[in-house]
Amino acid sequence: INAEYGGFSIASMLRSLTRLAPAARAFSTDSAPKVHELRQYVCHTHHLPDYLKLTGSDAFKARTEASPLLGFFLVEMGGQLNRVIHIWEYDSLDHRTEVRKTLAADQGFLDYFGQIRPWLASQSSVLLEPEFFNAENAGDMNGAFFALRSSPGILDDEESPNLGEAALVGQWTEVLGSTGTQWELYSAESYQKLLESDAVNYPTWSSQSVMMAATPFSPMQ
Repeated sequence: INAEYGGFSIASMLRSLTRLAPAARAFSTDSAPKVHELRQYVCHTHHLPDYLKLTGSDAFKARTEASPLLGFFLVEMGGQLNRVIHIWEYDSLDHRTEVRKTLAADQGFLDYFGQIRPWLASQSSVLLEPEFFNAENAGDMNGAFFALRSSPGILDDEESPNLGEAALVGQWTEVLGSTGTQWELYSAESYQKLLESDAVNYPTWSSQSVMMAATPFSPMQ
């Protein structure tokens, strides 16, 4: 992990954050239907280290205590850089509304968001319906390197490509945003193994893939 941002390497940024990372709330294992929100923030290049440092501190604790954080990643390859992708779980959209009301009344979170606001160039959010999710498919068993792929529509079982040495961590259908878009999260022992996986590189019209590193404060590693 050698890419640099304004003189800071990703590896050095993530190492420096490790000691600051608060304990994040673990992903839910409840079998009840959930909704997941995938958020993407693009930071101004010179403020990316500031953003990661503050978000990896207790300043972000109010947010991770409000609803489960499934994963928090830094994009390394495959499009817009200086970008983080985070995935949140809710019981329903009503639950999400209540979480946002709670955070709007939390002075600690308001102070945090007031600090990061000028560091952000853009924000986006899509609502996802989980088809499959198992965070245990990431980490020690399958490596700490991730690829996130999006493509229109869902592949039939007959069309499903070979995973190779990658593991499927999550699969979702977008229900708010570009409705019907399919999202998949894969993990492997290296970016090279992800690149060699047919699942990550399956040629479909208008598909996109990015390679990502988990931040130290991400529950999924």
